[in-house]
Amino acid sequence: MNLLFLCIAGFCALFVDAISGGGGLISLPAYLIFGLPYKVASGTNKLSSTMGTSISAFNYFKNGQTNLRFLKLAVPANALGAICGVLSLLAINPDFLKKVIPILLIIVAIYTLFKKNIGAKDEFKGFNKKNYLLGILLAFSLGFYDGFFGPGTGSFLILGIIFIFKFDMLKSSGIAKALNLTSNLVSLVIFSINKSIDLRLGLLVGVFCMLGGFLGSKLAIKNGAKIIRPLMVLVSISMALKLIFFP
Repeated sequence: MNLLFLCIAGFCALFVDAISGGGGLISLPAYLIFGLPYKVASGTNKLSSTMGTSISAFNYFKNGQTNLRFLKLAVPANALGAICGVLSLLAINPDFLKKVIPILLIIVAIYTLFKKNIGAKDEFKGFNKKNYLLGILLAFSLGFYDGFFGPGTGSFLILGIIFIFKFDMLKSSGIAKALNLTSNLVSLVIFSINKSIDLRLGLLVGVFCMLGGFLGSKLAIKNGAKIIRPLMVLVSISMALKLIFFP
């Protein structure tokens, strides 16, 4: 029954994550409830979530909901940021972020809730030096954040991409998912080197995560901002409350 619960949690986590980000809010606590030590739970969660994220990222890419020209530069910046974030985590305690990040998540939720036309249509006018540099800085910064702490990375990425490039919410989600996959893979390699993964458990739950990622991304691609926006608000508020009351 515990294993069944974990597999269902993995499916739900990546279903939500494929649409709006924030799946770790579901999956990591599920691994901890299952009884894994925190370090192993984090590494195993990274394995299963990477499997699910790869499917959702591919779905967005296959349906043209990404931008390869930007990703060619953003992916290396994001990977470098994630490496720096994980290395910083080994040297610095990230607990101080637990007081700051909930405030930012609530701001994201409120802004997304009341800015009803945000990401409703694609207003991208083309690349220039300014938006390129800002986009690369965003990719590096949130790669660092994902490696160092993590909660809310998907929501921050989606909103940042909309602000900088004026893509619609669906394409912004597709780009964010590709960057999420990058930072996940970097973290996964480091967890593997440190032997902090329950391989069999992670692969089993990963199959359910792949199914959740597939169905979630399909639903997002079909409905666009109509489903991404409300779920993004809900997940941002949930993550903020979780960090406040269950740090």
